[in-house]
Amino acid sequence: MAEGQYQILFGNFYTELPNHMRDKNSCGRKAPTVDVIKRLNWEAAATFLDELHKNMLEPNDEMKHLKDKLKKNPPANYSDLLWEPSLWTTYVKIHFLREIFWCIESDEVTRKLVLRKMDPLGIESCMVKLGYSAGKEKSLLHSIKFLRKRVVAHQDTTYLNYKGDKNDVGECKRLVELLVHKSKADYMIELVSHIRQLGWVMESPILRSKVFKAASIS
Repeated sequence: MAEGQYQILFGNFYTELPNHMRDKNSCGRKAPTVDVIKRLNWEAAATFLDELHKNMLEPNDEMKHLKDKLKKNPPANYSDLLWEPSLWTTYVKIHFLREIFWCIESDEVTRKLVLRKMDPLGIESCMVKLGYSAGKEKSLLHSIKFLRKRVVAHQDTTYLNYKGDKNDVGECKRLVELLVHKSKADYMIELVSHIRQLGWVMESPILRSKVFKAASIS
């Protein structure tokens, strides 16, 4: 048996609906449905996050987006929640950016044309800080190419081109992704929405085991 400190959590599972959720036309039915349990579960998670942010932390756009999903009625779909960027580590986000680029390369002419017709992510201020000229972010394709070049690859070039305190970008991709996030807090939310609508990546990157080997990314 492993040594160390343990935390044990106890909880009750209620199989009776609260009075305010009982259907007056259901002849007194008290057993909750699966959908009711889901909704109560997600609402409780959202309430916990609200209390946490009220007392300890300031929520960012990604966390606010997650809370809105948890409070949704009808309840959020579990598969959709796995696409919430606030649940992803920086390394999962970086892997997602890689996957997008692999998708583009698999049908380069057609998919680049599609992305050229879509609005950019609005991360130009960060692009300028990392060596790009103003006015270079004209479409979603330009946004993705920047993220591929400056966040996912060529760390030495990113470091050399950064027009600020070099500690902001350091020597790891995680810091560069955080820099982009600071300049446009909802950029990953928008990117996920676009890619899911296009149907290019069918499964959340958090589900793929190879992502968890990415801790060695530098």
